[in-house]
Amino acid sequence: PMEAYADYEKARSEAEKARNMAESQAEIMRRDISEIEDTLQEAEKYGAKNSSPTAFAAAEKHVEAAKKKVDEFKLREAFTDIQEAKKNAQQAIKISQADWAKKKNTEAQGKVVDAASQFNKLKKQLSNKETKAIFDKSVEAQDAFKATEDSLNASQESLEASNGALKNQSYQNSYSQSEEAIRLSKIVEEQIPQVTVLVTEANKRANNNTTTTTAVSAKGWKKYKVRLMPKNRDCLWKIAGYRHHYKNSRLWPRIYRANKSQIKNPDLIYPGQVFDIPPKNGSTNKPKVTVVKEKKETTTENKGKDDSSTGSDKASTGSDKDKASDGSKNAN
Repeated sequence: PMEAYADYEKARSEAEKARNMAESQAEIMRRDISEIEDTLQEAEKYGAKNSSPTAFAAAEKHVEAAKKKVDEFKLREAFTDIQEAKKNAQQAIKISQADWAKKKNTEAQGKVVDAASQFNKLKKQLSNKETKAIFDKSVEAQDAFKATEDSLNASQESLEASNGALKNQSYQNSYSQSEEAIRLSKIVEEQIPQVTVLVTEANKRANNNTTTTTAVSAKGWKKYKVRLMPKNRDCLWKIAGYRHHYKNSRLWPRIYRANKSQIKNPDLIYPGQVFDIPPKNGSTNKPKVTVVKEKKETTTENKGKDDSSTGSDKASTGSDKDKASDGSKNAN
């Protein structure tokens, strides 16, 4: 009897170990199933039910089968279903992400092409001889044009980055770069009318005969608008190094000191900020701006016409006087 009892205890102990092991394996499988369900939820966000319906449906089917078999402790069969579910879920998310990124990339290509087309039309308008003469005299219009061109270049760079990421199957990155290209293209479309308006205003000022007030910049000082360039962002170091500024990046503190009211942290500047660029030497405290009043001069041609008109009036006056005198004599 003692031997029989020992055998019984041994068998019971082994059965308990087996049950504990099975419970442990079942728990691991339940976690695996939960991860597969998370993957399917993520795939659904990318439109997997439409872009990869077969793989998505197969993954769902194997997940349900695996859940049931785990509960019944049919762990070998459950393991097979889990492996199939994983394979199909991964296939579904890969296909759906690729489709999702390609659609956004196609949208970005269209937006960038449209923005480039509109910008080329603007360039053609500004190439007109009369318009170019006005444009060349308007610093505001030139700055706005440059900002628009920079935005277009940045959108094209983002699109190129999206294409590269798509080729490398980096779908998240491709999507993000496409979104950036679309955002920048929208900025281009918003900036183009501003250039046109500034040129029109400059033309009106040029044709206005009334006295105008012009601000003359302090000698040697310049203006610079921080540009949006995703791959090569502006910073004080780069701005100081530009050829039309100092050609020496180490002089960036001069720009910082001259614009402390705008720059809280010299490592953080933002697109659209307009900085005063002091001369290479001297004080970084900007002198007061001189205001000059100008009046458009009458052209020689118009002056000749005016003199001619005056002469005619004088001649007419003399003629009338003669007639009046003659009439007076006749009356006598």
